[in-house]
Amino acid sequence: MRFPVSKLRELRIWELILFCEATVWLVLAHALIALVPYSRIHRQIKGGRSNERHAVMAKTRDGVDDYVNAILRGGRYLPLSTKCLCRALAGKWMLGIRGIRSDMVIGVKTNSFAAHAWLTCGGVVVIGGGRAMQEYTTLGGRP
Repeated sequence: MRFPVSKLRELRIWELILFCEATVWLVLAHALIALVPYSRIHRQIKGGRSNERHAVMAKTRDGVDDYVNAILRGGRYLPLSTKCLCRALAGKWMLGIRGIRSDMVIGVKTNSFAAHAWLTCGGVVVIGGGRAMQEYTTLGGRP
């Protein structure tokens, strides 16, 4: 998909900066998924530190909306496939460098060969919540 440059002009400067940062995280996540075995990615998902003082701010989606919107916007306009796993990883990293705690969840369907990843902050799904998540059994025991 070609990126409509006119859309860039409509963004405020801080939205443009977040968009650029999000595209970098998405490209890195895409490369990681393509080049690194899942077992190492899973360790990355489970690990990580965060600054708990920001965890209260992230109890609702409102505290992370700008970052989530940047990830989703970047995913729409990059000329590579940024599926749910890529977006959730990029979102986790983008929030993590700001000290916002998030949990990445990967689920699989038991009756078919399908998987889905989503990102939560304070128990609220912020990335990847569009599908019927109750159909997925989570890996690692996380809700």
